[in-house]
Amino acid sequence: MTLAAPPAFARPLLLPPLTSTLSPSIAHQMKRHDNEPRLVTPLRTPFPYDAPSPNFASQQCLHERLALHDGSNYASPRLPPASWLLQQTEPVKAEVALYMAHPVPPPVFAYSPPPAVSPTHTDTEEVRGECLDSQCHQAVKHRGYCKLHGGARRCDVPGCPKGVQGGNLCIGHGGGKRCRFPGCSKATQSQGLCKAHGGGVRCKFDGCNKSSQGGGFCRRHGGGKRCSVDGCPRGAQRGSTCAQHGGKAKCMVDGCVRADRGGGYCEVHRKDKVCRQGYCNRLARIKCEGYCTQHHREYCIANGSPASR
Repeated sequence: MTLAAPPAFARPLLLPPLTSTLSPSIAHQMKRHDNEPRLVTPLRTPFPYDAPSPNFASQQCLHERLALHDGSNYASPRLPPASWLLQQTEPVKAEVALYMAHPVPPPVFAYSPPPAVSPTHTDTEEVRGECLDSQCHQAVKHRGYCKLHGGARRCDVPGCPKGVQGGNLCIGHGGGKRCRFPGCSKATQSQGLCKAHGGGVRCKFDGCNKSSQGGGFCRRHGGGKRCSVDGCPRGAQRGSTCAQHGGKAKCMVDGCVRADRGGGYCEVHRKDKVCRQGYCNRLARIKCEGYCTQHHREYCIANGSPASR
């Protein structure tokens, strides 16, 4: 490629052709861009620097101007076409010549490796194996909240705060395993049986098969909480006293002094209010067709009708 001899002020910009005697790092190559000869600088620093030149600031300014003219974001931009240089004033030409004699080194970008430990905030008050609620010390198998503080799935029945036991329902609404005793729909305690049919911990007293209420014994044999009245061996029913000493609620029927046996009624006044399922002693619910909540749900499932909420 043959070029016309440039003017005197531009001659310092032209270098001899690249030969084996010249270092590639300081050689300037000639390229043709848009049918015009263009002087370019290498993308790497031509030679090491011991100290910046006296005109470092002006060189840096020119460096930025050349980069803007070229549209390049490289550390060492290409020089503009020779025709552009010929149209510039003498100070600009002098700057270009000085720039070629002492190129500005490319900027040095310091690499900072990412921290070895994530700066994510952690709660130092958390206790491993306990509920995340600061006031609760309930043990949990996995990190999070216990069932009481919302750490478990809730029963599908609207308004029910209990946790799911099986089938997206709590025990009271039909979830979980049922007693395998024929006709019994109560929840199992152990060995596939409910407490009434032999499931759960039994009383350790010889010959007694009742459910343990505490300490390995049934209420009759000393298990559970006892009445706080001195000399009374009966079990506490409500608060800290037995039924005889005021620990059990009374029937809500006016004039009745009998003890509450469930649902606010005594045995006499709850007879005609229990579930229509023969063996069930729970009170029937309103809008449940004479069934308790659990048996009404089972009845509706068996008949393919929606259950009442």
